[in-house]
Amino acid sequence: MVFDLLTPDQARNRANVFDIALLARRMVDVTGWLAGQPDTASVPVGYFGASTGAGAALAAARIPVSR
Repeated sequence: MVFDLLTPDQARNRANVFDIALLARRMVDVTGWLAGQPDTASVPVGYFGASTGAGAALAAARIPVSR
C-alpha cells in the first residue's frame, strides 16, 4: 500500500515536506493502523523512501509501533 503522509494543507507548507520526524511518525502511525486491520494484520511491513523519505523511513524503523 502507498499512503500520502501529509494532508494537502500540510503539503502546502514546504517545511512539512522536509520534517523527517513528522514523516517518520506518520509512517509508524500507518503501520499501527495496518496492524489493527483484519486484512493486513499479519502482512509484513517494509518502509521505502527517496531523499527526505529515505531519512523518514530509517527513522520510522527505529520507532516502536503501537498496536
